[in-house]
Amino acid sequence: MNRREFSFLLVSMGLSYPWLKSSYSFAQQVNNTDVINIIDFGCKAYNSSDTALHDNRVALQKILDYCLAMSSSTKKSYSIYIPKGIFYLSSTSLDSSHGVPGSFCLQIYSNIKIYGEGTLKLLPKQYGLGAFFRILASDQNNKISNVMISDITLDGNSANQVDGVQASNILLECANNIQIKNVTSKNCNGNGILIRGSKQIDKPVEQVSIIGCIVSNSKKIGIQVSQFNKLTICNNQVSNCSDNGIDIYGDIGRNPRGLTNGNNFEIYSNNVSDCLNGIFPETVSNGKIFKNTIKNIRRSSVHVNRIHGLPSSIYITENIIQNAPVAFTITGDMANIIINKNHVKNVKDYFFSFGSGKGNVSGVIASDNVLEVGPNLKAVVKFSGMRVNNIQINANRLISENNINQVPMQVNNALSFNKNSVSLK
Repeated sequence: MNRREFSFLLVSMGLSYPWLKSSYSFAQQVNNTDVINIIDFGCKAYNSSDTALHDNRVALQKILDYCLAMSSSTKKSYSIYIPKGIFYLSSTSLDSSHGVPGSFCLQIYSNIKIYGEGTLKLLPKQYGLGAFFRILASDQNNKISNVMISDITLDGNSANQVDGVQASNILLECANNIQIKNVTSKNCNGNGILIRGSKQIDKPVEQVSIIGCIVSNSKKIGIQVSQFNKLTICNNQVSNCSDNGIDIYGDIGRNPRGLTNGNNFEIYSNNVSDCLNGIFPETVSNGKIFKNTIKNIRRSSVHVNRIHGLPSSIYITENIIQNAPVAFTITGDMANIIINKNHVKNVKDYFFSFGSGKGNVSGVIASDNVLEVGPNLKAVVKFSGMRVNNIQINANRLISENNINQVPMQVNNALSFNKNSVSLK
């Protein structure tokens, strides 16, 4: 950042914050590191001696707007440093001509890195009942690229807001190269982290990584990525979500080729606990879910679901699953869904559940899993729905303190069951 650029930033922000000091020596420091420290531009961390909570939203948005303007002219990225401390934010909204509906705190742009040890915390009473809200938002009509958010904490302060499920901490509309790393996202009445691409089959968000994050106390989903290509979700801790812990989604509606818009993914080495479902891949293809620890789930530890497009080539392997009604749920006709080498214990109802309602299920192989039978297990497998075809369940190892022959193998409630293509050994 040169002297002219830096002076422009100070003058523009000084209109609202007259206490800012112009210092060309500091400008040189920023130039050397390409970093803007928010403290130097009017932001103030919470202090227990404060008589009122300081609102940092306007100052932070001015910094983001400035980075957008300079990035467009200089063709380089800018870093915004949030130092240790709690920085409170209010909400705002734009008129309907903008691509940022609902209310939010900060609008994020392309070519920006936000990092630091600090916390961005929502002020009390910042949205109405059931409102669509985000702390970090972006333009639906101008999807962002080359964004990194790392190490900071986002606190939705849900205890001091009205109830809802659409008030997220991070919800970004994205094009490519998005990194969320070592972020803590907590206490929100919506999704902890949500990254979205375009619903058009040729415009998913490319290259997304969510790594090393801690997500807790979300009234909806912990981590969700929808409409993507090349996704990594790893080494995260997700807990206490009212909905799914980790959710990936790629449906684009009915299409004659059965295409999915969520492709090429890895979900591994995550710890997911105390959520409705653990990991929920929905209408996605070409991926691997492995070496995760999934505990204390209220419905199903892993649930693969189809809406329209054909889920295919999904490998679910080497996961540790404990304490859930169902370990693996598969709903819909699929192709090459492999469930193997997982270790499951303390399952209350079924190790495997195939089909539901008026849907079909097919295209699954479950083998070489270690299944520890609990005292109240209803059966190893449950079949439901309209038609069950092409399911192979074999070479799994059942461990029981009681006579293994006393364990019921299946409950079959399916309307149509193709015995020639379904094996259970």
